[in-house]
Amino acid sequence: MRDIIRLTKVSLISGFNLHSFNIKNIRINKKLWKLLLAIAIIITFAVMYIGYCRFIDKLSLTFIQMNQSYYFNALLYNIMSLLIFIFGIPYIMAYFYFSKETEMLLALPIKPKNLLVSKFLLLMIYEYIIVFLAVTPAFIINGIHQNAGLVYYVISVILLLIIPMAPLALCSIILMLVARVTNFSSKRNLIRGIFLFLITFLAIGIQIYLQNNAVLIERGEFYQNLLTNNETLINMLGNINPLAKCLGTSLVSTLTIRSIMNLLIFIIVNLMFFGLFVVVGDKVYLDGIIGGNEVRSKKKELTDKEFNREINKKSSPYLAIFKIDFITILKTPIYLFNCYGAAIIVPIIIILPLTFGGEISSISIDSILDLYYVNTDFANFIIAGALILTCLFNPTSATTFSREGKYFWISRMIPVKSRDQIIGRSISALLPQIFLVIVLIVGLNSVLDVEIGTYIIGCGLGLLSSVPIILLGMIVDIQRPLLNWSNPQRAVKQNMNVIVTMLLGSIIVLGLGGLTWLLLRLMVDSMIIFGIDLVIILLLTIILYKILKNKIQVRFVEINQ
Repeated sequence: MRDIIRLTKVSLISGFNLHSFNIKNIRINKKLWKLLLAIAIIITFAVMYIGYCRFIDKLSLTFIQMNQSYYFNALLYNIMSLLIFIFGIPYIMAYFYFSKETEMLLALPIKPKNLLVSKFLLLMIYEYIIVFLAVTPAFIINGIHQNAGLVYYVISVILLLIIPMAPLALCSIILMLVARVTNFSSKRNLIRGIFLFLITFLAIGIQIYLQNNAVLIERGEFYQNLLTNNETLINMLGNINPLAKCLGTSLVSTLTIRSIMNLLIFIIVNLMFFGLFVVVGDKVYLDGIIGGNEVRSKKKELTDKEFNREINKKSSPYLAIFKIDFITILKTPIYLFNCYGAAIIVPIIIILPLTFGGEISSISIDSILDLYYVNTDFANFIIAGALILTCLFNPTSATTFSREGKYFWISRMIPVKSRDQIIGRSISALLPQIFLVIVLIVGLNSVLDVEIGTYIIGCGLGLLSSVPIILLGMIVDIQRPLLNWSNPQRAVKQNMNVIVTMLLGSIIVLGLGGLTWLLLRLMVDSMIIFGIDLVIILLLTIILYKILKNKIQVRFVEINQ
C-alpha cells in the first residue's frame, strides 16, 4: 500500500507538472493582453457553466413533472459512463504505455501491480475533475427539487467517488489486452491507434443498438405506463445499463431498504470491475509494455543504381514537413485519436442512429429533408459553420510545434523556410477537414437531391474558412510551445494553447457567422454572401499568414530548450 501511495504521488507530480512549480517564482504578469485573455477564459467558462446548470435545472423539473424522478440521475450516469469510457481511451494509452517515467519505474524493485494501480488512481483523479464539475450541480439541483435530506447528499458524495471506476476499469482492461496482442507487430502503434477508433465505434454502436431495442411495446402502451408507473423510463434504461438503474434507485430523497441494497450493489459491482482490472493487468500489462518503444529496422541491401537514385531523389520542403508531421501523428496513437478522431468519430455518430434507428431514423431523415428543401440557403451556411466549428475544436494546428517536444530543435536547425513550415503543417491540420467534406458529400448524395450551391457554399466555404483558424492555432503554439512533457497526452489535451485558440478562433467564427446571418435575414442573395465571406476569409488568411511567418522566424531563434 505504501508503494502505491508513493507511486501515485510521483504520477501526480509528473502528470500535473508540479516538479517545475515553485511558489517563490509566481509573479503577476503585467502584460495587458495576457490578463485580458485570462479574464476572457474565466468569463467564457463561467457563462457556459451557468448555462449548463440552468439546463440541468429544467431537465430535472421536467422528469419530476412526468413522475419519473428516478430517471434523471440514472440518465446522467449513463451519459457520464459513456463519456468516461470514450475520453478515457487516450488517457489510458498515454499514461500506461507512453509515459516517460514508466520505463524508469519498471527498472526499480516495484511490483507491476502496484505501478498499475497507481496509474489507475491518477486517471481516477483526472476523471474526478470532470465528474465533480458535471455531476455535482445535477445531484444538488435534483435534491433541492425533491426536498431531499442530509442522507441524500451523503450518498451523493459516495457515488461521486465511485462513478468513474467501472467505465475506466473496463476501458483499461480492453486496452491492456489490445496492447498485449499488438506488441509483437513492428507497426504496433499504428495498429493500436486503429484499435482505439474501433473500440470507440463499438461502444457507441452497442449503446445505440441497446437503446433501439430497449422498448418492445407499442407507443400507446408506453405512454400509459409512463403516466401510471414512475419507473418506466428507468426500467428501460436498466435494460441498457443496469448500473445506471442501481444509481438512480439508490439516490432517493427518502432512504429505504431497496435504496440501500441498490447502493451496495452499485459499490460492489464497481469494486469487482476494479478487481478484474488488477487481476488482468497483473497478467498482461508487462507483456504489453516491454519492448514497446523498440523499432525493428528493415534491412535491405541497395544496388549502386538504387543507392544513387535514393540520394538524388528530391522532394518539396513543405511536402517533407507535411510527411514528418503526418507520420508522427499516425505512429502515435494519442495524437491520432485526438487530432484526427473528431473527423472520423463525428460522422459515425451521425450515421449510426440514422442507419440503425428503425422508425426513429426514418423520421429523422424526413425531418432533415424537409429542413433542407425549405431552407436551402440557411442549410448551406449551417453546413459551412459546422465544418468551421470542427476545425476550431481540433487541436492539430494549436499543438503542431508542441507535439515535437524535445525534438523541436530539429525544426529550428533544418534549412527550411518559414513558408514551407506553414504550408506543410497547414496541410496536416487540413486533412481532417478534407475527410469530413468527402464524408459530407457522400452522405448528402445518399439522402438528398443536393444542389450545386451546397457543395460550393457549404463544403467549399467551410473548408476555406478552416485555413485562418489553422493559421491562428499555429501562431498561438509558436508563441508559447509546450515542449517539456512527460507523455504525449499533455502535449495535446493538457495544452493551454488549444483553449486559447478556441477562444480567439470563436471571435472569427462568431463575427463571420453573425455577418452571414444578418445578410440572410436581409434577403441578400446567397452567392453574394458567399463572395463577401470569401473576401473576409482571404484577408484574414493573408494577415495571419504574414504574422505567423514573422513569428516563426523570430521564435525559432529565441526558443532555447
